[in-house]
Amino acid sequence: MSVSAQSLYRINVVQGSSVNNLLDEGRRLYEAGNFQDAVFKLRQAANDFNKQEDILKEAMTLTNLSLVYQRLGDWDKAKAVIDKSLGLLENPTSNEQKLKLLAAAYDVQGQLYLAQGQIESAIESFSAAINNYQESGDELGVIQSQINKIQAFLNSGRYRLASQIIQEIESNLRQQQDSTLKAIGLRSLGNTLRLVGNIKPAQDVLKESLKLAENVSSSQDISAALLSLGNIAKGEAKKYQYQGNIKEYQDKSEKALEYYERAITEALNIPRTRIKAQLNLLSLLVDNQLLLNAKEEENKKTYPVEKFDREESTSLIFGESNIVELDLTAEDNREQDFSIDEQRAEEELSFTQQLIIDIKSQLKKLPISQISVDARINLAGSMIALMNIEKIESQKINEQNNNTESQEITESNNNSELQDIAKQNNNTQSQEITDENDNTQSQYIVKQQNKIEPQDIAEQLSIAIKNAQKIKKQSSEAYALGKLGKLYENNQQLDAALKVTKQALSLAQSINAPDIAYRLQWQLANLLKNQASEEDSISEEIRQQMLSAYKAAIKNIESLRSDQVSMNRDVQFSFRDSIEPIYRELVGLLLQSSDETQPSDKDLAEARNVIESLQQAELVNFFRENCLNLNEIEIEKIDPKAAVIYPIVLKDRLEVVVSLPNNSESENEDKKNKTTLEHQTIVAPEFEAIVSELREVIAPPSKTTSRKIEDRTRDNLDTILDIARRRGIGVTPIDGTIVIAERQKLYKNIAGQVYDWLIRPFEKQIEASEVETLVFVLDGPLLNLPMAVLYDSQNDEFLMQKYAIALTPGLQLLDSKKRVKGELNAVKAGISEAVEDFSPLPYVEKELEAIEGEAPGKLILNEKFTIDVIENAIRSVSFPIVHLATHGQFSSDPEDTFILTWDDRLNVNQLNTLLQIREEIGTDTLELLVLSACETATGDKRAALGLAGVAVRSGARSTLATLWQVDDEGTKDLMIEFYKQLRDDISKAEALRRAQMALMEKDDTYKEPYYWAPFVLVGNWL
Repeated sequence: MSVSAQSLYRINVVQGSSVNNLLDEGRRLYEAGNFQDAVFKLRQAANDFNKQEDILKEAMTLTNLSLVYQRLGDWDKAKAVIDKSLGLLENPTSNEQKLKLLAAAYDVQGQLYLAQGQIESAIESFSAAINNYQESGDELGVIQSQINKIQAFLNSGRYRLASQIIQEIESNLRQQQDSTLKAIGLRSLGNTLRLVGNIKPAQDVLKESLKLAENVSSSQDISAALLSLGNIAKGEAKKYQYQGNIKEYQDKSEKALEYYERAITEALNIPRTRIKAQLNLLSLLVDNQLLLNAKEEENKKTYPVEKFDREESTSLIFGESNIVELDLTAEDNREQDFSIDEQRAEEELSFTQQLIIDIKSQLKKLPISQISVDARINLAGSMIALMNIEKIESQKINEQNNNTESQEITESNNNSELQDIAKQNNNTQSQEITDENDNTQSQYIVKQQNKIEPQDIAEQLSIAIKNAQKIKKQSSEAYALGKLGKLYENNQQLDAALKVTKQALSLAQSINAPDIAYRLQWQLANLLKNQASEEDSISEEIRQQMLSAYKAAIKNIESLRSDQVSMNRDVQFSFRDSIEPIYRELVGLLLQSSDETQPSDKDLAEARNVIESLQQAELVNFFRENCLNLNEIEIEKIDPKAAVIYPIVLKDRLEVVVSLPNNSESENEDKKNKTTLEHQTIVAPEFEAIVSELREVIAPPSKTTSRKIEDRTRDNLDTILDIARRRGIGVTPIDGTIVIAERQKLYKNIAGQVYDWLIRPFEKQIEASEVETLVFVLDGPLLNLPMAVLYDSQNDEFLMQKYAIALTPGLQLLDSKKRVKGELNAVKAGISEAVEDFSPLPYVEKELEAIEGEAPGKLILNEKFTIDVIENAIRSVSFPIVHLATHGQFSSDPEDTFILTWDDRLNVNQLNTLLQIREEIGTDTLELLVLSACETATGDKRAALGLAGVAVRSGARSTLATLWQVDDEGTKDLMIEFYKQLRDDISKAEALRRAQMALMEKDDTYKEPYYWAPFVLVGNWL
């Protein structure tokens, strides 16, 4: 028996018999997509075998019949015949042929469970199939069922388990001769690698699968490989979109478009694959339209997410059409040209509209199944986003023509028409929705050819709801109802939106689907807010309902912190669209103040805890696994001389919460050693732009190998002069750069404003609390900015001159044990020579040799700096410090976060594995990890997330690293001083402060923050 995807199973039968002819005819009809006629032939064959009492052949035919019923979406009949097949095969006697048939039956049963979303049952069936194939010696059968089992793991998000299985079969696949099965196996491997974040290997394997599929002329597998390659390119485009890298976004977007269009062409006669490719192409085209619309928003620094509806489609199959936040002024892109000519933009929009018409036509040809239901929901999501774009364009035209009357009439008509849909869906679980074959079009008024109207979307969702009920797929029904609620909201029918959203939420909760429920709870909170805004104020009752909805949403999100969600690359890139805003909106509600009321202490404490939870969620998302060890820590018990500052960036304001120790001599025991929470609201629309300007002025992007501030300023002179003009500060270039005095005047002006926002409101309280260390839990654009540069203009001091400074992703992530004074033994490794495309670091050797006098231990340099050598050093020596003086990069993408060794790049997970060897051999936790020549990725405004990731993942109590590369002579001097100070009985944060002060005072050159500011301490500061 040969086994391949999409093919029917067979065993030897008497050639030339009428039954054999029926089987061949059924197989031919099946592979041609004529499922109804295939059913007729196979049922006739099964009856004939039953009359002949040929149990094995009857069972085989019933197994195939179940597969055909599945393609038709007739789940009840598919289940009935596969159950009958298994019943015929389950008897004590067994032989090779029977084992193969039993395996095939279990495999088809698994496919049935998988199609119905019964993942655990599917996994059990596929496991049974694998066992029987192994017992029969059918190696290809084993691989086929393993591939199906991998798909079950992928569908449920268990990517690690999928990876383990695919690695087991990879070597076997490569030993097989070229075949469709081998192409499928390689494609499964590529998809798994993509989902766990190994993009380059995924691309290579998928291209190999594509080439093999082309060699065996399998259109199904050619189109499937192209679809997967398109998904990779689309994901990469989304990554660059987040980072603000417009050029790379355009390049990857064009590549994805090419792959999707080829997939559609190849799948001309393969409806299911064709619809997937079309929907992903549509999603990408909508993203392009959103980006173009964002570019047209003048005088705005960031893409206004709230202007559009975030429409997350059912992404398990088709991918997403999320709306993202995009900084069009990111430092690496000021000179980039985002130019899409008007004609091309119009052509792309016209093509998008035509594609929707084609998709709707294709959907009518698909049988009722989960794929077709989810396809309609996905289509509705893209249509809502596109409709909003059209609405905005119409509003612009109306404003230009001073013609609002027609718009008001249109909205009135839409409200009336959608109200009919609302009535149909009030009781969708018990009331059947009008069938798509009914003459529903007569209810709608088509005002413009190809223009998307709300009723068109409502029709797709209505069909999806009805069909979801037919196949008993309640999760899809809940999704569709939720989308319908969003549609009502867009159409300003808030009462109907609330009713449908609550109905969808009730359904999601009844099936225990937190991944759906949290989105609906978020939607509910926003509906309540919008409804209250019509009354100009939010009552306490509504506020409590909103708080309850937000908190329930976050509880559901945190219940999903497992291997099932966090490793999905698609989830990673939608984090900022569909998860992060929920935390921020809850914080915004908790800290909302008015003329009469201010946030209570309880609200302040809860807001602080929510923002810490967001930091944790972001790290889980970064790692794609739930690897955080949380500790309940009270700051006053760690360090009574430390204050914790939480700057929280919201869409309309900056909130700052400060946790201060109470060091007063109060006789009240309840107040002794308890923290005090202070709070300040800053309305500063220009906040993000000013923070970006400060980073650009103190550390201009490197465009050469020079690490001198004068050269970097020269390379970015026009940008810096523009900033000076905006600040009203006169700056005169000399010899193509800016002299120290004028540069100081510029950056002190900007740094002073940021100080006034973050520190000035709390100065007196901080001084009264006798604080010595400021610990920052940073957020948003502040992540890439060292707090040491904040400038107190009244006292002419940088913040570093007043306080020791440390960063932490959150207090619950701290290992709060205080450093024990003793020998500073260290493993030191570095690279002074040029490696790959990285410039030499000539002072590294001097740095490490000088540190040897303060922190003796193993010294590894240049070609000896390999992973194996470092591992041996870690195993052989007990030490509290690892010091790595080599190039490295921090990025918001873990793939782009690495530390350079002589012959490799050490990523975050490899570093964790390397340093965790200490636990294996029973030595103490690593006290300090020093990375003295790293930098944040250029153009990535959230790149410092990679530093937090390294700090947490390394297992070290503290990490000292650099946010940008500086002159390595200055680095050498600072590091030597840091280790000298560390020998005294002072904290690591204070040792760093003193080392920075020493470098600043060395000479006029090093007074520049560029040289001393990038060194930041993350984690335990004691």
